[in-house]
Amino acid sequence: MPAARCTAATPVRTDQGRLLSRYGVRPGRTSGMPTFHAGLDFAASPGQPVFAVKAGTVEALPTDVRGGPFNGYGNAVVLRHPDGTWSFYAHLRAHAPGLRVGQAVGPGALIGGAGNTTNGKFRGMGAHLHFEVRHATREGRSPFPGPYRAYNVDPAPWLAAAGITFGPGGHFVVQGASCAAETLNPATGVGRLTGALGGLLGPPANTSTLRGLGQLPGAPGGDYEPPVPDLDLYLAEPSPWLVAGGVAAAGIGLAAVVTVIRLAAGMRS
Repeated sequence: MPAARCTAATPVRTDQGRLLSRYGVRPGRTSGMPTFHAGLDFAASPGQPVFAVKAGTVEALPTDVRGGPFNGYGNAVVLRHPDGTWSFYAHLRAHAPGLRVGQAVGPGALIGGAGNTTNGKFRGMGAHLHFEVRHATREGRSPFPGPYRAYNVDPAPWLAAAGITFGPGGHFVVQGASCAAETLNPATGVGRLTGALGGLLGPPANTSTLRGLGQLPGAPGGDYEPPVPDLDLYLAEPSPWLVAGGVAAAGIGLAAVVTVIRLAAGMRS
């Protein structure tokens, strides 16, 4: 589909990324306590390209420095859209080369590479893309940086209205005038990003095993704490380790039952 006809694009490649965690209350990655997740998390290998979902203007380019109003998000991109919403792309390894505040971007524009930057707040967190959508403040001003959760909306309906939904296993379903980002972004753009990041465009993220996104040691939580992945998204694609563990556990259980039956038979005799 020609780029001019695409009104929206997926934030990561459809063949390399998929939904990991949804919007709402779920366990925090570091604390394990119920915390509010004000966005969607997408699987993305380190350096994997991240794309603008809809046309907009770059409003802010937060960086991975300690403290500050975007603390915990690391390198990030804030896009302001003509419909009065904002989209937010966080934990980036780096911004796309040449990206600047005030720049107009279209759907599928390369804006960065996925990573795990958090301003040092969440040690050991695996690479992924944290994606938010926000509305204006009551006064009509930008919601960024703003207090966490105050202006957030669930990104899933926002994406669905643009023709981007999710199927089994969290895989993207692209319909209508939306496009898979990899069909819009020229290879030269990906090449420039690869060079800027030292050739670290990684292999497809192994989201069936959910490696690097579990309960790893980290800094205390706070207003923003990444969640653990939604396991129900992956029931159709269980980890090989989980399958092996389940088979082993079943074998041990069966052996124990057989032993009990034999002992009982011996006692009766």
